[in-house]
Amino acid sequence: KACLPDHITYQSFQECTSQARISTLVMYNHFKDAQRIVKELKKVFVNDPNKMAEIRCVEQVAERNSIALNVINCVGGRDATLKISLDFSYHPNFAVLVVKRS
Repeated sequence: KACLPDHITYQSFQECTSQARISTLVMYNHFKDAQRIVKELKKVFVNDPNKMAEIRCVEQVAERNSIALNVINCVGGRDATLKISLDFSYHPNFAVLVVKRS
């Protein structure tokens, strides 16, 4: 879902964004930021095994999603043979993207 800025109607938002093209938008990999933050959190919670286990799960999700994002970027997100599904086996709240070709 798109987040609308305060004091803007959906119609205005749609008009403003209708000219945007994926090729002109800056791609940002938030999963790389998550990996960087996880490294810092590991230092803070080194003596807390429960939090370290949670941090490791989040780290695995971020690493796998970063790889999936790279695959999608290389193949092209509009490739009709690309099938993306969500896997919650690594973390109950954060899904891992599973990218396959059909």
